[in-house]
Amino acid sequence: MKKESRFIPLGIKKRVKKSKAAWMLLMILSLLGSQVAFAQETGKRVTLDLQEVTMKAFVGELQRQTGYAFFYKEDVAALVEPVTVSVENADLSAVLEEVLGKKGCTFTFEGETVVIRKRVESQGQVEERKVIGVVKDEHGQPLPGVAVVLKGTTVGTATDMDGNYALSLPKGNYTLVFSMLGMKAREEQVGDRTEINVVMQEEAAEMDEVVVTGIFTKPKESYTGAVTTITSKDLERVGNRNILNSIRNIDPSFNIVENIEIGSDPNKLPDITVRGSSSLDVNVRDLQSDAQSISNLPLFIMDGFEISLERMMDLDENQVESITLLKDASATAMYGTRGANGVVVITTKKPEPGKLLITYKGSLNIEAPDLSSYNLMNAREKLAFEKAAGLYEYSRADDEQDLIELYNSRLRDVERGVDTYWLKYPVRTGVGNRHSLRFEGGTDELRYAASLAYNNVAGAMKGSIRNTFNGNVFLSYKYKNVTFQNDLLITSNKAKNSPYGTFSDYGKINAYWKPYDDEGNLLKKLEDGMDYLDLVGTNTVYNPLWNAMLPSLNESKYTEIQDHFAIEWHILPELFVRGRFGVTAQTNRSDVYVSAEDTQFDSYTGEDVGRRGSYTYGTGESFSYEADFTLNYSKLFADRHQLYVGLGYNFAESRSE
Repeated sequence: MKKESRFIPLGIKKRVKKSKAAWMLLMILSLLGSQVAFAQETGKRVTLDLQEVTMKAFVGELQRQTGYAFFYKEDVAALVEPVTVSVENADLSAVLEEVLGKKGCTFTFEGETVVIRKRVESQGQVEERKVIGVVKDEHGQPLPGVAVVLKGTTVGTATDMDGNYALSLPKGNYTLVFSMLGMKAREEQVGDRTEINVVMQEEAAEMDEVVVTGIFTKPKESYTGAVTTITSKDLERVGNRNILNSIRNIDPSFNIVENIEIGSDPNKLPDITVRGSSSLDVNVRDLQSDAQSISNLPLFIMDGFEISLERMMDLDENQVESITLLKDASATAMYGTRGANGVVVITTKKPEPGKLLITYKGSLNIEAPDLSSYNLMNAREKLAFEKAAGLYEYSRADDEQDLIELYNSRLRDVERGVDTYWLKYPVRTGVGNRHSLRFEGGTDELRYAASLAYNNVAGAMKGSIRNTFNGNVFLSYKYKNVTFQNDLLITSNKAKNSPYGTFSDYGKINAYWKPYDDEGNLLKKLEDGMDYLDLVGTNTVYNPLWNAMLPSLNESKYTEIQDHFAIEWHILPELFVRGRFGVTAQTNRSDVYVSAEDTQFDSYTGEDVGRRGSYTYGTGESFSYEADFTLNYSKLFADRHQLYVGLGYNFAESRSE
């Protein structure tokens, strides 16, 4: 077992400033570290009892007992194997000499790493070479404190305050790793080279260390607002039927208001709050039909453009790189009144350069009803409760006799075993599936990606289905310091609502009523009430299963096409101009058919009888475009603070029919 670790100069957490005091402190700490490592070289003792084992097993046991790392090449292993050794409390150096010396190998200690080589008989020692070089950044400035390490070991050094380094290595085709906090790691093959100069590039902070606001990106520690960042890996760990539930599972402040009346209906748009509920004296749903206009709904921004709640719910989470929740007044400062309820910023994945990469993800989704929280009275309990409440008593004797007869008829049904659990009828265990296929590749100049996704959600209410298809084509081209990119997204959705109506209707029906008669025929009316009977709030109680079994249709569909074009010109590394233009077009259709036998038409009399049954057909179209132009200056300093100055202009227009 090979121990892999990376050498980081002691005391370096950030890029070292050009300070002689800091450099002297680094050298002192490095020397102290070397002295401690040297003192440990002769103090390690081991106990072994190995019989004809591999080189890997031999050094693995030594590593376990000493904590040292061992570096060797395959030709050394072939020369030494098999290894047989039996010692007790022996010095590490003596054991290595006994095992390796007989096989024509030698070893040296480099700190806490043991380097094993073949003995060169002609020279009596290993031939070494000195590799030197200088490390600079993209602006030509030398980088002090860069770790220069032999790959797979901790053997290495660090650059001085002028970016210079020198390292003695045995001859061979080794790899050097150059690494520094805040810079992209570089690997260089040594080969026959004796001088290796390296230019390192700045590395963007990790996703959980920055805040993406949709306007600019800055280090998390320098952002003072309330924010939560969710990465693609976080979404994978809490995969659910849609991305809204995934966000809620990660951050409780993203609150989806529970509504037990609709249960797990996949076609209902949820009520969402990020910054709490607004105080309103009216139901805003009665005033606003557009989901984006709901008083407490946050603003959704994807790749710089606003999207609707429905589009967000149907988004393929496999295409999401990160989600940032902006929760306080800073969101209002950036987005105006649109961000008063918080902002959800979505960043989609961009293709990585390289050979064509094909990725497929599939999953099986189960929607199972949980009825354990419904502690409803059974038939006997409900009837006893009604009697104790005096519902079968009346001031006039003749009317009270009618009530007593009603009670006795219900009691007879209870004694016969009638105890209907109505909640079981409208629900099921829905089994859905999700598929995502993505192609990506390209070069540093030209990148491309195409993806297809299909999500089938079978709701817990019988007959409720939501099918969503997503297609995406992304192209990016970079010419010198100008980048062009275009992102085309197509979404097609079809939703079917359950014919069983509202789940709460089944919780209101008394258990002493039964849905079928003694011959097994479905009942339309559970009970015909009398004029004075107010037990159930109406004179006639209908069977909710009657309407569910009739021919019906209640579905909707929409197709949305979005095209986002952007151009970015980096005048200087810190100064760039960005222009974006986005177009969104959407068509909607709904079909609702209600049978003439539906109970809602029972009250029709006279001329209205001929109008029993209904069919409603609805269509709609919407078109919107949005564009912005910004001039940005962004400077990231060595202490991780960022200066950002931006000037911009934005305009948008939309229409719908």
